[in-house]
Amino acid sequence: MIASEVLHDFWSSLNDFSLYKTNHTDHGIHSNYRYSFALPFERVDEPVLITKFLQQNWAHTITISVIYFAIIKLIQSYLEHKKAFDLRLPLIFWNAFLALFSIFGFIRFGEDLFYSLQHRTPYEWICYSCHPNDVAAFWSLLFAISKIFELGDTLFIVLRKNRLYFCITTIMRLFSFTQFTQEPSIQLPGELS
Repeated sequence: MIASEVLHDFWSSLNDFSLYKTNHTDHGIHSNYRYSFALPFERVDEPVLITKFLQQNWAHTITISVIYFAIIKLIQSYLEHKKAFDLRLPLIFWNAFLALFSIFGFIRFGEDLFYSLQHRTPYEWICYSCHPNDVAAFWSLLFAISKIFELGDTLFIVLRKNRLYFCITTIMRLFSFTQFTQEPSIQLPGELS
């Protein structure tokens, strides 16, 4: 009985962020690198608030995945005896948008990573996160949110009646949200994903 109460208190402290409230170091476990140029929107004003929100709602990624799986199965069933859609032009625009987003995100996030690779120890660039208020944190948040919008990829696959694998999209969505709930983004693993 006591062990279950301790475990319950531990999980509750994770979800209400109280576990991290006393973590006050001079610089935290994040990079101190600050971007010399940042667009006006490339910042995270309330990183603790966003992290708390994602911590308390990460399970919705599972709900979204289950609902999306059901919708995809319904669409597949509906299209079973119908002709596949020709979606070349919309798919070109969709993939171009995702490619530009990924390239711009890599460039913007990469600046922090490359600084760390040059000036920090391997321990720091693997374990430390980016600065919670800076450009890399903004792009990490966009990356996590983009995993929901990337469900559109699967929709294109289904509407074109191609073979579909759910595992990858579901795992990446879960990874992205749970990664951001711990820190805005761990530098090396965040950049590689």
